[in-house]
Amino acid sequence: MAKPWLMLVGGKWHAFQQAADVFSGVLAEALGVKTTVAFDRKALKPAALARYGGVLAYTEWGKVTPAEAKALEAFVQGGGALVGVHCASDYQPNETLFKLFGVRFRGHPPVDEFPVTFADRGHWITHRLDDFRITDEMYLMDVDDSGSQVLATMHHQGRNLPAVLCRNHGAGRVFYTALGHDARSWSNATFRKLLSRGACWAAGRAEPKALGVAVVGYGGSFNMGKHHLDSMAAQFGFKPRAICDVSPARQLQARQDFPDLAVVGSTKDLLKVDGVDLVTCITPHNVHAPVTVELLNAGKNVVVEKPMAIDTKECTAMIDAARKNKVMVNVYHNRRYDGDFITLRQIVQSGAVGDVFQIEAFSGGFGEPGTWWRSDKAISGGIAHDWGAHFLDWITHLVPGRIKHVIGRFRKKAWVHTTNEDHAQIFVHFENGCIAEFETSQLAAVGKPKFRILGEKGGILQDHNDYVKLFAEASGIRGREMQVRTAKTVWHRYYQQLGDYLLLGEALEITAEEGRRNIAIVEAAEKSSAKGGVPVPVPYEDLIPKA
Repeated sequence: MAKPWLMLVGGKWHAFQQAADVFSGVLAEALGVKTTVAFDRKALKPAALARYGGVLAYTEWGKVTPAEAKALEAFVQGGGALVGVHCASDYQPNETLFKLFGVRFRGHPPVDEFPVTFADRGHWITHRLDDFRITDEMYLMDVDDSGSQVLATMHHQGRNLPAVLCRNHGAGRVFYTALGHDARSWSNATFRKLLSRGACWAAGRAEPKALGVAVVGYGGSFNMGKHHLDSMAAQFGFKPRAICDVSPARQLQARQDFPDLAVVGSTKDLLKVDGVDLVTCITPHNVHAPVTVELLNAGKNVVVEKPMAIDTKECTAMIDAARKNKVMVNVYHNRRYDGDFITLRQIVQSGAVGDVFQIEAFSGGFGEPGTWWRSDKAISGGIAHDWGAHFLDWITHLVPGRIKHVIGRFRKKAWVHTTNEDHAQIFVHFENGCIAEFETSQLAAVGKPKFRILGEKGGILQDHNDYVKLFAEASGIRGREMQVRTAKTVWHRYYQQLGDYLLLGEALEITAEEGRRNIAIVEAAEKSSAKGGVPVPVPYEDLIPKA
């Protein structure tokens, strides 16, 4: 069993008990350790320190006695882990602590939002992290350049100051971040990742081995096989190794695009390729499940393109196979990271429009569908499976809690040469009273906005533009119209978070159960439509936390 950690907190200018609660949670999740919190430095004695595997310091030291500083130094030199956060660099002149942390606090400007830039992307602590902004107290510090590896910097008046650094000291390791003034920074997702990874690194974790990756399906539809391989290769920790496609023509294209990769014509041959840990399945919808289950049963982690499958039975078969074989299955919901959706979600979660009670979402137009597989219901699943997988994923991440029931209206009116429906409406009734309508159509001669969201205090309109119209109270004017520019689309975030999970054990942002939920909604809506529009419950909703 891992040794517990000691957390030193205390001083005048920070919320130390709140910080202790937050940081104890981070250590428990990252290292699986219990934390002993101390508000004084009596624990800095050799016999006491020997009980701990590491020390996290979030304390305004003030004057440190030589014996206390030497005890901490000896602990680290002997192989102990030391993590310093923010005010841990605030001590009176003490060369021992200066040699440990590599920095010493001198002052700070007022709390403000500022950018943090990664200076060293080669260290696994910073892998797959983007430069970010944080509201924090920027520390101005004396810096000992010898022995420090600066991982991230803050810019102040022409100087780049260390925001994150790590150091080796004897047999031990020291991680320090100048960030972390209060709850605004503690809740920042990148700050939490840095603190978690910094603690793991200080505790001796080695850089994780890269994952060998492959794709099944290199078809010409949107060139998604190349998209996935390029997306994975762009992230630290992924090494493309193989491509599988049944078409000789597509195999030839794959060899031209990736001459160094193995190219095979069957999943059986793919499973013979050495070093493949993760496979992305980019086949037509109706073979997602059999291909994925085969790979999962062979011990491979699998990403399946959206929609996850044709029905919930297939989705559940994949989830069960992953659990049985102790591997991961995930769904490529990259559009969770579309800039317009990120903006919509931020506005809703901010409370600017109050409790949302109605959502209308639309995709489609008026036009004859093509004759390819996406228009064949037996292969595609139907008109609601394609864009519906995205829109229902968006809707269920705008409205918290469970779904009460679904009502569906599916119509076949015009395009008799295809088997997909021509028009579909799905009404999602949530337990909190919100009703969301998703409409997708090949018969919509008159279109609608992409999103219309109504809340008790205002509303949002998104119409396929690079800005969102927000109608909310501002400066005492109710219903004032404002334009909010949409955030940057960050599709690369999908494989970033997947790598964080597979390589470092961090939480997944997208789960297979969420992918199944989208299919379950469509399935319930189709049943409702077949019964004349009666309400139908959604399978597996009991697994969703109540709002």
